[in-house]
Amino acid sequence: MLKLKSVCYYLTNFFLAFVLFMSALVFCRILYAQKPDTLKLPKPVKRDIETTIVYSAKDSMRFDMREKRMTMFGGSKVNYGEMSLEASQIIIYYAENTVQAKGVPDSTGKLKQVPVFKDKDQTFTSDSMIYNFKTRKGVIHHIITQQGEGYLIGERVKRSPTQELWLRNGKYTTCNLAEPHYAIVTKKMKTKPGKYVVSGPFNIELNRVPTPIGFPLGMFPIPKKRQGGLIFPTYGETTDRGFFLRDGGIFIPVNEYIGLKMLGQIYSRGGYGFSTDVEYRKKYAFDGRFNFSYNYNEREEPNLEKTIFKDYWIRWSHNPQSKGTGRFSASVNAGSSNFNRLNSFNINNVIAPAFSSSISYSKTFSGTPFSMSANLRQNQNIQTKFATLSPSIGVNMNRIFPFKKLSPRKNVLTQTNLAYSFNAQGEIRNTLSQPSAGNFLSNRELQTIQQLQQNFGNNLPLDTLNASINRARQPLRFDTLDLFTNLFTYAKAAQYSASHQVPISTNMTLAKYFTITPNFNFQQNFYQYQFRYTYLQTTIPTQKRLPNGNLQDTSVLFYGVRRDTIFSPYQTYSFNLGANATTRLYVFYYLKSQYISAIRHMITPTVGYSWRPDFSTDAYNFYQRTQIDPTGKTSPFPRFVGQGPGSGRSSAFNMNLSNQIEMKVRSKKDTAQEYVKAPILDNLSATASYNAIADSFRLSNISLNARTVILKKINIAFNGTLDPYLYSDEVKRPGYYRQIVPNNLGGFSEEYLIPGFKLPTQRRQDVYAWNHAQGLARLGKLMNANIAVGTSFASPQAKKDKKKALEKKYGRPLTPEEEQILQDIKYNPGAYVDFSVPWSLSLNYTWNFTQTLNPNTGEFVRNEFQTFQFSGDISLTEKWKITFSSTYDFRKKDFGLSNIGIFRDLHCWQLAATWVPFGPYQSYTLDINVKSSILQDLRITKRNTWYDRRPAF
Repeated sequence: MLKLKSVCYYLTNFFLAFVLFMSALVFCRILYAQKPDTLKLPKPVKRDIETTIVYSAKDSMRFDMREKRMTMFGGSKVNYGEMSLEASQIIIYYAENTVQAKGVPDSTGKLKQVPVFKDKDQTFTSDSMIYNFKTRKGVIHHIITQQGEGYLIGERVKRSPTQELWLRNGKYTTCNLAEPHYAIVTKKMKTKPGKYVVSGPFNIELNRVPTPIGFPLGMFPIPKKRQGGLIFPTYGETTDRGFFLRDGGIFIPVNEYIGLKMLGQIYSRGGYGFSTDVEYRKKYAFDGRFNFSYNYNEREEPNLEKTIFKDYWIRWSHNPQSKGTGRFSASVNAGSSNFNRLNSFNINNVIAPAFSSSISYSKTFSGTPFSMSANLRQNQNIQTKFATLSPSIGVNMNRIFPFKKLSPRKNVLTQTNLAYSFNAQGEIRNTLSQPSAGNFLSNRELQTIQQLQQNFGNNLPLDTLNASINRARQPLRFDTLDLFTNLFTYAKAAQYSASHQVPISTNMTLAKYFTITPNFNFQQNFYQYQFRYTYLQTTIPTQKRLPNGNLQDTSVLFYGVRRDTIFSPYQTYSFNLGANATTRLYVFYYLKSQYISAIRHMITPTVGYSWRPDFSTDAYNFYQRTQIDPTGKTSPFPRFVGQGPGSGRSSAFNMNLSNQIEMKVRSKKDTAQEYVKAPILDNLSATASYNAIADSFRLSNISLNARTVILKKINIAFNGTLDPYLYSDEVKRPGYYRQIVPNNLGGFSEEYLIPGFKLPTQRRQDVYAWNHAQGLARLGKLMNANIAVGTSFASPQAKKDKKKALEKKYGRPLTPEEEQILQDIKYNPGAYVDFSVPWSLSLNYTWNFTQTLNPNTGEFVRNEFQTFQFSGDISLTEKWKITFSSTYDFRKKDFGLSNIGIFRDLHCWQLAATWVPFGPYQSYTLDINVKSSILQDLRITKRNTWYDRRPAF
């Protein structure tokens, strides 16, 4: 027994040792051979449904465990990741991983709570649908879904795992109504969301009525962002250029900030052209548009010769946001003089006499009083073809008070302030004015020689005249070629100058009511060249034919001043000092009226004095005193070009009287504020100056200005100039008389002794008009006047901010696409009609009068014109709008450019008709087109424009 017990004991211990050994071996193998990676997560197990399905129902839910099916009733919702489904009834089949949804009919048989399926940014509305969570395929019946700007309607639709849709008996439209106004109908259609819609043979349906209009294949892009593509041209025929293809090209979205459009045109008679349009925008920074157009035209003249026109035009608009200390802006509208006349479709550009452009940059230096600005301005007259380009740069220092900290109280010293400004400018003209007046003749000199030839016949020996007069037989050097094409040529003759100014002033109060402002101003100018003057005199022997036919020997004396240009730097300086005193006087008129409390009349008189020395004396050497006639009389001529120190000593008193009248009337709106201010006369002022040490005509012309607003709507403005001196009649006598010619461009002769000329019939005398009761209210002769009366009316909706109004209407911020539409309206206001404004009306009347004394005839030349302009629009209904504009000239007794526009908002379509009923630009246009940019070529157009009907020449 013991022996058997010992054997059992040893066997038991061996078994326990073996178990421990095998356990340790397994543990070590797991510990060392299969050490887990703490940085690598285990792979998830692939399941049929990869995420949690969240479901709910307002009515009830029923589970069928045997069929593995759940049915939800009433307001059912299912959320599965980025997908969601809402419907009246939803059934989930867990075994097949599918979901089925459908709507239920109401008492009238119409389905309610139809399925709405959302997958990321796509939304589908249908009568019923089945979707498989595992394969991501689905079948949808009677679908309506939006793809970009368009809507897809299909009878039966299959959805692939790649989100492609295959439609049977489908429709494509951009109308968002349940029953669209129009649609493209096809039996088969495929769409790739966010990219394109492709269809087989289709035809167009209008108000559910099929039309024979169709194509064998259709492809419509629906990009989520701007994409490039072709732009189909328009075709037609013009009288002067033949058949054409116009405005066809390509659009290239460079990036999300820049879009590039390139268009071209070609004519059967040899003309062609192209344009480049770049639109750019960076949110919260800047936006702009740049356009360059070039046209080559061949015109056949009546003599069968061809004339070639090469024209171009540049438009650039850059609008910065108010951000930072620097600001850059541009408004450019310039080009060749013939471009608008020959190529523009915009009537306003064709009839515009002049254009102007500007590019500017300004910078404020933080923490300092200094700022700088750089400008480039361009002015162009289409009629005279005269153009200028003016660059400038300036540095300014705001007023500083260097002694302000000396005392906390205001006095003359602490109120002393000074400022500084530097400005350098240049001017480039497309006219080559003569650098030396002895080499070229002015227009007035040629007219004078022609007058001599008429008086003396062909007996005037021009070859005996000075060498410069001989050049009268040659064409005058007066070029008006295109400025930018010949920019380097004209830049050589450009004029440049610079100046800096230092104004110093202070102010003090006298007797509590008078403000005295002493001031001192210093200015220094720099020029690139200077002038030198020479007196010239010559006698021309000639013959005069007497009434009996005999010839009588005579002679004509010519004399004048020649101006030569010396190309060497030159500088001048000037200074003046003075003081101004001003105060305010109040006059009150109290009325016994229940509507008007009082009338207040505020009078602001200002009296000033300024003194300036005579900078034309030899001590300053800014003027050259030169003989001007045979008697030895001399006159000072400036050595500088442009503005500079004035000639003659000045000790002038300046006067200004300003008036403002307003009244207090009973308020009709605010019960808490019983009376409110109502203006009667905003301003009525008169300005004049009196030079006490002038030899004659000490009083200057009197300037009058008035401005007021009546009924808060009618603006009235007047300005005019009165000459306070008397004009007397002179007796006409035959004989030899001197004709004075202004020396505006230099020129050889300034004063001529010519037979047959007569003395002026009226002459200005150094006698005040009020002493002889002549002129307007005995104040003087009215030399010019202008009266402008204007008003505008509009409904309250016109004053609302469009962006804020739309955001309030939608209850959300605008999308980038909607902001882009507002941007297009901003740059093309004439291409859009605002139906949100019920009506607007603008009325303007202008009367202008001028009269000048002709030095040759001695008679006043009067020029007077009156015009009345009116424009506006009115919405007959919510969808109908009529616009109109016209001008009436009272002198011509005829209407100017007039046009009438009729616009109809057809929901997804729009109708636009414009009509110019009479005049040289008589025309009409009719367009019916789809609003959507995707189907912008789906349009009906009828045009009869002045541009295509104008005769060839």
